Amino acid sequence: MHEQHDLNISVRTFWRVHGRKYLREFHIDLFELGIVSKSWVTAGLRLISQSSLGEPTPRDYLWCIVECIKLLAADSNASGLINLGSEEISSPELRDLFTILDDALLKSPNNTAEVKKKFSYSFRSFPFRYGLVDQKHINRDSVRYKSKIGKLKSLPRELLNDTPKNNMTHFEPMGAISHENYQDLVEKTLKKLNGDLQTIIDACLADIRAADELRQKIRDAESSPTPEAYIKIIERFVVKHCTTSYDHRFYDSIPFKHKLPSYLIALNNKKLFNAGTSWRSYKLSKLLNDTLVSIPPGFPPLQIMALSQRACTIEIQAIFILLLCRTGWNKSSLYNMELGMITKDEIDGHYELQGYKSKTDDLTPPVFIDSRELYYHDAVTMLLWNHSQLIKLGHIIPTEQRLWFTWTGGSTPYTEQTVVIQMATACFASRHNIFNFSYEQIRTQVGNIASCSLKSINEAQIIYGHKNIATTGHYLDQLLNHKLLSSMNLEFQRRLEKKILFNMNQSLSKNLIPIGDGALCSNPIDHPFKEIQGEGDCRAEYCHSGDGCINRVILINEERIAELIRTRNFFHSNWKDLHAENQENFKARIAPRIIFNSALYEFIKASAYGHILKKIEGTIDNER
Repeated sequence: MHEQHDLNISVRTFWRVHGRKYLREFHIDLFELGIVSKSWVTAGLRLISQSSLGEPTPRDYLWCIVECIKLLAADSNASGLINLGSEEISSPELRDLFTILDDALLKSPNNTAEVKKKFSYSFRSFPFRYGLVDQKHINRDSVRYKSKIGKLKSLPRELLNDTPKNNMTHFEPMGAISHENYQDLVEKTLKKLNGDLQTIIDACLADIRAADELRQKIRDAESSPTPEAYIKIIERFVVKHCTTSYDHRFYDSIPFKHKLPSYLIALNNKKLFNAGTSWRSYKLSKLLNDTLVSIPPGFPPLQIMALSQRACTIEIQAIFILLLCRTGWNKSSLYNMELGMITKDEIDGHYELQGYKSKTDDLTPPVFIDSRELYYHDAVTMLLWNHSQLIKLGHIIPTEQRLWFTWTGGSTPYTEQTVVIQMATACFASRHNIFNFSYEQIRTQVGNIASCSLKSINEAQIIYGHKNIATTGHYLDQLLNHKLLSSMNLEFQRRLEKKILFNMNQSLSKNLIPIGDGALCSNPIDHPFKEIQGEGDCRAEYCHSGDGCINRVILINEERIAELIRTRNFFHSNWKDLHAENQENFKARIAPRIIFNSALYEFIKASAYGHILKKIEGTIDNER
């Protein structure tokens, strides 16, 4: 790899997709980027190019650098800074450059929070790793820049089937489930979570059953008594490059009931299912359709013929998706599961599975599949059978530990696992007429079901194998901090509307006591809950029973809005800990406060006083 001229730079890059590593040249045109050949940025890009000769550069890192340069080149102030020489730029100017980049990223409507953070971080590392390595007076300590991008909140992880469909008139998304109270909302949410996951499980089982039924028909045909003369007719043409009219006449003379058995026996006799072989078919699709009557979509004729010998692609993908639904692992962890990571109890027949997490170089938590879990148990058994059959047929070497092999276009032994099963699931969803989904959504769904049904965020943490519970919280954030809160129905909003009084220009009476959700109590001494909690001042634990306490007052001024926002921020930062600490108390007392607080916030935000809320919120955010 050499530079063609001063304005062109080539970099050897690599990236990984579906467990495979790909190499490719990345060409950079300095003129198109808007940088001069003598700048410190160009010096950094050339150093990356030189380094890539020995070790290819991660493509996503280089892409981030180039995209950031484009953003900066479009800014009149930043353009001058990126075109300075290495000896000309100073630490304050580099700090200004980082500020301009972060401001541009924050204003940009494109890309997610995660991508913007990656852009900012990658470019901020670029001067110190490549562009200004010879300038010892410029380093992270001298620049002392704190990124603004860190404040960006990542989008919540998506759940399965949570976007209204054009053809679904009665669709109720997770964020709009009507409910009587918090417990009713949790139960309905859990029912929907389980129901949507079961839809995918049922689709997997349908594919597995279809493959098994076809396999049984193939085995029945193979064992059917068949005259040797008919088998010889098939044997003559399956090894040819093309069939002749002579072959056609003799094939047509075979009685219909003996055609498929003759075909299968001939293929077995010639060992044409083995690696390194190929064979000629004639009217095979018609024969299979006429003999097997109804073949589900997606099953190629050649793969159907080999079902007694090995699994087909549809079957392997169904097993992959089914095990994701059972384990809750990342797709890469399951893809990296090898033969030695499956342990079978030879007495009871149970399986213990572990996957490999390449990002952390660690194993997933073990998953135990009881022999009574027939669907999952049979799926693992089929996966192991396919692996042993591929060794027997010569498609993989006897020492091969990887499991996810299926059909390829060639006849040579397999050196790489299939990527098809990891690719987009649109064909799978379309074949079964179900909602579109991603493998990441399955993982999020499994963890949220565990958190809801097993009463603890720690259960989801165990399933995910996270060392830090905050990481688990990001997966569950979609459910408890967004979906449940957004499910406040319109009736609740209307009840708020009737009770809120705005009083922006005056301070409120000191006799009104905050109750921790944005509302006030007018009389904590005389309250209607003495029979429940006993004598003494009200502990503000039953404010949301029924339509709410008669002493609850909702009067809003600027001071109350500030308190409302701070309360909202507290709940947003601490709900995971509160939920994990005592779920029963969370359901009965804390969650209703969170829901009320969120409803009140949204109501004021949409009211004529929304601009005041926005101004106060900005002031409070700057204090944090």
